[in-house]
Amino acid sequence: MRLAAFEQVAQALHEAGVRFLVVGGLAVNAHGYLRLTADIGLVIALDPANIHTAFEALAGIGYRPSVPIRAEEFADAGLRKRWQREKGMQVLNFFSDRRPETSVDLFVHEPFDFAAEYRAALTAELRPGLPVRFVSIPTLIRMKEAAGRAIRTTSSTCAGSSKTGGRYEQPIAASLRSPPCAARIVAPWSRHYGRE
Repeated sequence: MRLAAFEQVAQALHEAGVRFLVVGGLAVNAHGYLRLTADIGLVIALDPANIHTAFEALAGIGYRPSVPIRAEEFADAGLRKRWQREKGMQVLNFFSDRRPETSVDLFVHEPFDFAAEYRAALTAELRPGLPVRFVSIPTLIRMKEAAGRAIRTTSSTCAGSSKTGGRYEQPIAASLRSPPCAARIVAPWSRHYGRE
């Protein structure tokens, strides 16, 4: 994952007026906990106009769905539910030939009350003039627990963590309930993700 790709995606969505929230590893990082990630996890408001705008904004910077799904299909709530039920689909992956190291995952459902979380989210500038909303810590915890995955944060300064292979690790839900392992890193992202 490259910071320049995240900035480009956030800028395109912001300029288009897409209502979106950053989830996953990038949101964990924004709250001051170190977690490396290979993708940009997003939850967008799933109304048809916002979906169409998001697809257009992503296409404008070279991102397209990795499976042949058009915005009109993604905007169909019944079809999205069917994909979840029949295929176990949780996200629609977008890729770019220009940025093959950084994919974008759009959730096919809103795993929380989008309007409430949009108001409660941490808003930070990814760079001057580019505000980005990151889901709150309680929402991150609920999402990780609901996924039932053993996702870990890594830092050499995490209190209460166990040392494994020269690194300190602790489960993400537990680490989010304790003080951050690192200073908030919204501004100095490039320490953890290559700029280009």
